[in-house]
Amino acid sequence: MGEAERTAVSFLLEEDRARALTLRSPVVDVRAALARHVVAGGPPVASYRLDYLVAWAESLGGEPVKPRDLEDEIEAAPHTPGARLTNRCSDAVHAALVAARSGRSSAADSPELADYTSLVTEELDYKRGVLERALNVLETVPDSRLREVHREIEGDAQAVWRRRLARHASDLVRFGRTPRYWRDALVPVIESDGKCRDQLLAMANPGAAEDLAADAGTREVAHATVVATEPLVLDVESRRIGDASRIVLLLVNGEACVEGAEIGLKIQRTSFKFSGLSIGPLRELGDGGPTRRLVWEPDSVPELSVGDRLVVADFGWFSTNKGNRFLNVARPRVDDLSAPKPTCEPDSHREDPEAHAHCCRPHEDAEAERSDELAERRARGELNPEAWPPVVDRDGFEVAAVTSPAGDATAEPVTPPPDGTTMDDLE
Repeated sequence: MGEAERTAVSFLLEEDRARALTLRSPVVDVRAALARHVVAGGPPVASYRLDYLVAWAESLGGEPVKPRDLEDEIEAAPHTPGARLTNRCSDAVHAALVAARSGRSSAADSPELADYTSLVTEELDYKRGVLERALNVLETVPDSRLREVHREIEGDAQAVWRRRLARHASDLVRFGRTPRYWRDALVPVIESDGKCRDQLLAMANPGAAEDLAADAGTREVAHATVVATEPLVLDVESRRIGDASRIVLLLVNGEACVEGAEIGLKIQRTSFKFSGLSIGPLRELGDGGPTRRLVWEPDSVPELSVGDRLVVADFGWFSTNKGNRFLNVARPRVDDLSAPKPTCEPDSHREDPEAHAHCCRPHEDAEAERSDELAERRARGELNPEAWPPVVDRDGFEVAAVTSPAGDATAEPVTPPPDGTTMDDLE
């Protein structure tokens, strides 16, 4: 396997392992990213086509869109935005490829090869055009304050993957094929990832923050209503957040406080440090009223009015800081099990195999040792199918050898199906 092929396979396997973590995104799904900001009309299934979603996004601020006409137009298009082609385009490309390889002309500028090249280029141009239109729409969306936070999280994880790739150390491992001890060690990693995701969503996503506050099973986030401003009195809709609790203000009337211009962000080695947020303790009002009202005394007093709807969170959910000036969000842990350390050198395992047996050991060395072990067991008769049942790998897949015969779909000319033949007849 060449370096380019190994890099591609290793990156796709990194994407496979990243599925266990919600904050990871080695491969960015443009359609999913656009769907977070644009809700298209018509049937929901149509929004799974990027060109349909882009057409709706480009219509914002223009004339009203007729969903059925737009859907019919997209469905009738000869091209698609994804990897799968339409039937007629796929048939045309296949027919042109068969004609180009039929031996009628071996010249590089033969008309058959030109037809094939033209069809493929036209299909790729459509896909590229739809992608560029989608990126243009996404460029109009304002950048969030937490954009750098998510980039740092992904950067930390990909730094580990780059070390795996450079040292050929456990980089060709799918998540379904990781050893049991590896999956067990991922439990705290997944827990820290989930907690950080909930915290970032509560800070920057008003919809997610409202859902967390309304969820009876969430103890750390709650709704509150401003009752008075001098002093600042809140009606907190939570039995768990009360007297002597410290809270941080997340939303004011559906607007995320972290997106304010006065909020600062400092990226640290172990956490993300936010400044400018309203943080302070609560104390009982003591007026003897029927409602549970609390006086809030934040260091940074926000501009609020009576009746404002707030979403607040328990400060202890985020950080153990004693002061009220900064809010620290802990970085999620990275999956660095069986990965080279930053101090590992290219010759570290060869010079000291025992010390580097579980970090930068090359994949080829581990596979060679495993092959020798299987050969010894086979020599002892332990892998004899008559004595030992064969191992069935339901999660595996077979890869054909390079020398094995393979079919050629272009060996015979394209023939139209007989009249009256249906799929039922062929099946």
